[in-house]
Amino acid sequence: MPKITANDLDLYVRPLEEKDVETIVPNLRDSDVLELAAIMGPGKTTLDAVQYSTDVSKEKYSLVLEGKVIAVWGVSDSQIVDNFGIPWLVATPAIEDLYVKVARFSRDWVKHISRDYEALYNFVHAPHWQSQKWLQMCGFNVVTSHKYGFNGEDFYLFLKECS
Repeated sequence: MPKITANDLDLYVRPLEEKDVETIVPNLRDSDVLELAAIMGPGKTTLDAVQYSTDVSKEKYSLVLEGKVIAVWGVSDSQIVDNFGIPWLVATPAIEDLYVKVARFSRDWVKHISRDYEALYNFVHAPHWQSQKWLQMCGFNVVTSHKYGFNGEDFYLFLKECS
């Protein structure tokens, strides 16, 4: 399994623990909260959305900085396309201060979660530029724009073929 460690920081990855979802949700970046709201619609909370993502995920992890969970991510099987995976990640603003350190390890993590799939894909809310930048850095390509989610908002379809 790839690692994220930094000698100058207490930063590491571990398997997601159930309490991590309740811990991180109140502290998520606004861009993650807005994206989840655009997908889920009324009657669903941010907690519901993140819990659903973890429940359906084949693999799920937490990024911990100084004992605090600052990101959770995973990958689930696509229900639409056989042998395709759907990666996801939500984070607190604390990840933005570590962008360079985390980015250095991200390609290895994408390779790790993609090992059982022909390709990975997901839709990213058009205003969520942080996720778009990270996905492109990890080798994903924008395939198309698409109206998606509860209100038919603008999203981009990102895809990465796996080897």
